[in-house]
Amino acid sequence: MTIGDWRKTPRNKTMDQRAVYLIAKRRRQMLIHCYIYYRLDDNIITDEVWNAWAQQLKRVQDKYGKQIRFYDEEFADWDGSTGYHLGHGPISIDADVKRVAHRTLESYRQGVDVLWTKKAQRRTDNIINRSKT
Repeated sequence: MTIGDWRKTPRNKTMDQRAVYLIAKRRRQMLIHCYIYYRLDDNIITDEVWNAWAQQLKRVQDKYGKQIRFYDEEFADWDGSTGYHLGHGPISIDADVKRVAHRTLESYRQGVDVLWTKKAQRRTDNIINRSKT
């Protein structure tokens, strides 16, 4: 799976395909936001949101596996407790992640609400609420 493949997943996905899509999406979000936090020394999401995403990713990876050919090594032993090695450690962040991180941060600084469409807000609220139970 390449970095953009998760965007092209068909609508009539099987459960396994949805899991792969979600794993790739959350991994990309973790990489982008850890890059912003650890390498660019900034933050655009709350710790609560990051933790909700991290716990959801951990649960899905635990249930469906971690081998999706998208940053598998970096997430092999990942338990969701920190993203330090993702944004600051020895891994090589690809150009797409860097580009998106810089573009996202710049848009955020200009006042663009880069994360919180109503649909994204509902999804994140649901994840946070499920993680509290």
